[in-house]
Amino acid sequence: MKKHMNIHMLTLVQFVKTFENSAKLSNCEVKLRNASGVQMKVYGSCRTKIELGRTVFPARFIVVDNLKRPAILGRDFMSRYNVIMNYVLMNQV
Repeated sequence: MKKHMNIHMLTLVQFVKTFENSAKLSNCEVKLRNASGVQMKVYGSCRTKIELGRTVFPARFIVVDNLKRPAILGRDFMSRYNVIMNYVLMNQV
């Protein structure tokens, strides 16, 4: 049985735009598939900190192509930091 890992994803465009020369991509052996089952291009991973409101959190992102949003936080992050999603508000943005 394969061990599932918690993953946060970031597009390559967003990685370059956000970090420019301040973060390096590390080699990443992860193979990912999208919801349609198509394998995604993985460029590597980076460890960084993200700021939500006034709080800074450490996070590891897998850098990929073609996400609907610039970044996706994994379920483990939301559970660990008690993030509550408000889908009504989110659809208004």
